[in-house]
Amino acid sequence: MEVASITELSRALENRGAAIIGVDGYLGVGKTTVATRLSKQTGYSCVHLDDYLVPHKGGFVENLYLPALKTVIGERPIIIEGLCLLEVLERLQINADFLVYVTGISASRKDLDKKVFDETDRYLQAYQPTKRAEVIFNMDKYNSNSSNEIDLAYIKAKTAISIILAIGGILSILVGALVFVLGLQGGDTALIKAAGVEVSAKGIGGVILGTSAVWAYLAYLVRPQYSRKREVKESKKDDGSVERHEFESSTQTGARSDKNA
Repeated sequence: MEVASITELSRALENRGAAIIGVDGYLGVGKTTVATRLSKQTGYSCVHLDDYLVPHKGGFVENLYLPALKTVIGERPIIIEGLCLLEVLERLQINADFLVYVTGISASRKDLDKKVFDETDRYLQAYQPTKRAEVIFNMDKYNSNSSNEIDLAYIKAKTAISIILAIGGILSILVGALVFVLGLQGGDTALIKAAGVEVSAKGIGGVILGTSAVWAYLAYLVRPQYSRKREVKESKKDDGSVERHEFESSTQTGARSDKNA
């Protein structure tokens, strides 16, 4: 089963009675994000294997402080996330009741310790977590959906503001024209007299009409803009190969960045 939202994942957990939920995945794919947000939605405690790693030793599983980790995992229900999760749980003699495997864009091999990458590759070959997982969480789709939701809300807000400004411009034209015509029909007598200054109806009408151009310009500035472009992303597969994904995007953000380029 594949999901692409925390809500879907939470629903998949319902009625399963899972006391230990494991969140596995490749380096930098988003395991921590999924586990943390799932923890907030379910109220379950969350444990990150990285918090029990002795730093600067090279490698991962061998450098975890397992006694402290096992004590913390004694709490139930609990979410556990981290690299080589099935191997770590095996060493702790603990089984996950529900396994989530996170897929998507992974960290670059240039960014992290080569030993950790090699260890993770060996783990994927030996434990095959994607085949053992109850749920595959597609992080690429999750990120895309989140980005689209934010972008759509932004575009809707800009559209509403643009419409309001356009309506303001139309009203200023109508009111300005009405005052101007009334000024002509009434002999253009002064409507306002203060501090020795008189303003005629035609003058007021002309000013109001002039502001309509400002309203129109502001409406033009805040209008939503779209830019369509093709993007390529790469994701790491269990066998160590890299899979390329080509897709097309069209967003307000893209329009702005394209202009500035």
